[in-house]
Amino acid sequence: MTPQITVEGLLLAGIEGSLLYNNGPYQYTQTQMWLMVYQLIPRLDLNYLKYGRYLDIFISHAPPWGIHDQSDLAHQGIKAFRWLIESFQPKYHLHGHTVDYLNNEKQISQLGNTTIINVTGYKVIEV
Repeated sequence: MTPQITVEGLLLAGIEGSLLYNNGPYQYTQTQMWLMVYQLIPRLDLNYLKYGRYLDIFISHAPPWGIHDQSDLAHQGIKAFRWLIESFQPKYHLHGHTVDYLNNEKQISQLGNTTIINVTGYKVIEV
């Protein structure tokens, strides 16, 4: 089951892993990632009914498709994460897995109302 919790009034959800590239642990196909995202939908809908919003912070290991990802299979983004962001518009999406220390601008991006932050290494954000 994909976790979703509330911490001090913030609605948080997270999904583990990256794309399957060498049959290691915590590696999944795009289809498996879609299934994990789909498991979140009933809870997100309940959040909206109860709190008037779906999700505040989405946390994942891998980045969304086309944002902070790279062309090699191990670092490609997850298509389902991009759909989740576009559909449910959390305030933040925090992810790791990809590194571009030379381009700090590529560490923070905006997609609709969602600020996407590559937290590889570490980042401090105030919510």
